[in-house]
Amino acid sequence: MANICLFSIFLVLLSFFKNVVCEDQVMVHTFEYILHDYAKQWIVELTYEFNEQNNLEDSRKTVMKAIDQNWAPVMAIPFCAPVGKRDPVLMNPIEKVKENVEIFVNYRDALKTYSDKVLEKSISLGLFEYSEIEKIRELFWEVEMRSSQTLVGFKNFQKCFFRKIAENYSSEVAQKFEDLSEEVIESDFFLKTQLHNENELIKF
Repeated sequence: MANICLFSIFLVLLSFFKNVVCEDQVMVHTFEYILHDYAKQWIVELTYEFNEQNNLEDSRKTVMKAIDQNWAPVMAIPFCAPVGKRDPVLMNPIEKVKENVEIFVNYRDALKTYSDKVLEKSISLGLFEYSEIEKIRELFWEVEMRSSQTLVGFKNFQKCFFRKIAENYSSEVAQKFEDLSEEVIESDFFLKTQLHNENELIKF
């Protein structure tokens, strides 16, 4: 267990610090939640490999391959099981695990598209200077990574991000950026349908 934790820290730090600019990075605990399996070496390795992928299809294939090669049943007694019905049940049925993965991978792809579009438009409208785009992108993914630690969902992540914009610029700039953000989402069917799907991750 200790070795897994140490290796997990090493891989995540290596993945996180490989570039100077903070990029989108998934943490081990996020995959543990999605897969309903915990403290497994293969999930640590999957997290690192997933963070190395550059497109939706490769990301999906990476996770599905890892599941096919490593999935094992997790049996547990539900916390709320009544007396007399405390038999272990399957906590991670593979078909629902894979459904969770589809939701999550599409969400991450939408999140990347959203960040690119909203930043590009904010520059074109003069909300920020072009020289600031990497600073704001870094702030975006830093806030997202912190938010994902508690799986707060996209809406709450947005609130945290807009609050950081207000702290770094002004409340007026943050409000304009929030309005622009909503315009970008409403005008894009993919974003509109996928960004809020993180909240639909199946409760097994």
